[in-house]
Amino acid sequence: MTVTHWVLAIRIVNRTLGFGMSFLAVRLASEGTPVSTIGLFMALFGAMTIPSRLLGGVLADRFGNRTAAALGLGAAGMAQLAVSVAHDPRLLFAAILLLGLAYEIVEPATQAAVADDAQTDELASQFALLWAAVSVAGILAGLLAALLLPVGVWALFLVDGLGSLLAAGLAWAVLPAQRRADNADPQVNWLHVWTRPLVTWTAVATLYATQIMVVVFMLPLAVSADGLPAWLAGVVLAVSAAGAMASQPVLRILRSNARRTDTWILVAGHLSLALAVGLWATGTVYGYLAGAVVEGVAGAALIGTYQATAARLAPPGHTASTLATVGLCWGAAAVIAPALAGPMLLLGTRPLWLAVGQPASCRPRW
Repeated sequence: MTVTHWVLAIRIVNRTLGFGMSFLAVRLASEGTPVSTIGLFMALFGAMTIPSRLLGGVLADRFGNRTAAALGLGAAGMAQLAVSVAHDPRLLFAAILLLGLAYEIVEPATQAAVADDAQTDELASQFALLWAAVSVAGILAGLLAALLLPVGVWALFLVDGLGSLLAAGLAWAVLPAQRRADNADPQVNWLHVWTRPLVTWTAVATLYATQIMVVVFMLPLAVSADGLPAWLAGVVLAVSAAGAMASQPVLRILRSNARRTDTWILVAGHLSLALAVGLWATGTVYGYLAGAVVEGVAGAALIGTYQATAARLAPPGHTASTLATVGLCWGAAAVIAPALAGPMLLLGTRPLWLAVGQPASCRPRW
């Protein structure tokens, strides 16, 4: 098996048994946290993911992708177990902050492992393949969440923690142990990757990331606010993952044959996202399920393109730091999204989803 295949296996294990971030707000609510403060707590969680991702990039470039991935997954697993068993609101809040600090360490390491293993013209397809693998895991994870939620959201985080620890062991066992690429410039450190093109691309990606983080954090609460059963949120996540997986062959053909592929895939992806949240705004079971399919296709089109563009901007030997830098858009979005979406949800789910859809319907100009 190639390095990319092992990374896919690690992420499948991690995501199949570790899909609980979408239910952090529900976990807080289960311990009596007022809805008005959940958004603030989730914003603080998002703030912790910013140094987490940067730390992951630095660790991967200095000590190797294997060490960074295993450390990040192991720390996240311990934090998830703490989220599962904590009942005192202060302890639960502390556990969530620790989870935020550990949660993103694995991302730069696994993404860099895939990028370093791929040819330049295959980057978008390889990142799309990584997203497809996560989507395969998401189908199982969504169904697992639907089964565990009736038991209690704490049970979901218990399984999450065990899954992350299992993935950490797999990462240590199978990923290469090298510390730094042979062609790395020793005079270049992680600060040198902050070039103007990369900073600009990170800023562009932040709007899209904010839209997605609203979905991640607010979907379970929105489903409940619409008077629909709690298990539907898990099914929606599984259907979205199925849509992402099913779209991969078509996207691969488009990338290999179309002219100006990246531009048109980005345009089509953003318009699809607008359609998806518009369907969710109907507040019906069928609307959520149909929107989930479209949202999955949009994610498969957009995420691989954003990541591939960032990877092409990396100096030799500093892929992880570069991907960690552009990945800051997700940390910023994790702060912005709940802070804005929490109060908006109090107005109803339709204003929430329509607000997400408006920027998605605009043609991206970059």
